[in-house]
Amino acid sequence: MSELTACPICGNESWDETSCKNCGYVCTTALENTVKVRYVTKSGEVLYTRFSNEYGYTFEEFFRDRMEHEGGFFPYKGGRISVDVLARIEVVEE
Repeated sequence: MSELTACPICGNESWDETSCKNCGYVCTTALENTVKVRYVTKSGEVLYTRFSNEYGYTFEEFFRDRMEHEGGFFPYKGGRISVDVLARIEVVEE
């Protein structure tokens, strides 16, 4: 069994370095069962990230969970981005 470390997004201490069951963050080396998401900021910047749908976690559930339980903060590359700076959040079909 591998040693567990903290998730770089939410700090969940039981992150297994592939996907976080708490915030949905997925390490880019573990892309199976993930959904690619595009954030478009109000200033027009386009950012990409992924979240895990390994347990049937849909994009709608991901969005609702971020809004209801995370204060509108979405995971993004080692941190979080506020819904206040985003114009759009979209699923990217691969």
